[in-house]
Amino acid sequence: MVHVRRGDYVDHDFGILGDEYYAEALEKLRAQGLTGPVWIFSDEPMLVPTRLRSEGEIVTAPAEAIEEMILMSHGAGNIVANSTFSWWGAWMNPLDVPVVFPRPWFATNRQTDELCPPWWEPQNSYWESQ
Repeated sequence: MVHVRRGDYVDHDFGILGDEYYAEALEKLRAQGLTGPVWIFSDEPMLVPTRLRSEGEIVTAPAEAIEEMILMSHGAGNIVANSTFSWWGAWMNPLDVPVVFPRPWFATNRQTDELCPPWWEPQNSYWESQ
């Protein structure tokens, strides 16, 4: 399960994660033996990074956000955006499911070391220029 957050982040300094972040995070999960389909959740599906579009299936958001989060919580692995929505989707998955998260969490490099559980795997953040 991959969550690509854009939307209102374009107008804030949180940062929009770039293609490189998602490509390297996906490689990390593939190296751990996850070979299944990639489901991609995004608030702007037409702007999902090219590499992800070729690797996976973009899931059209259900009518209710909670349904989308529940779907994200049932994956064999999660790649989260710097978003509390994807954080919760991954958090609700069992502890043995690998989760990759961006480090730093925000483009401003604000300290967030205790934001993610220690068993989640950090991946270098790459930011789109805004």
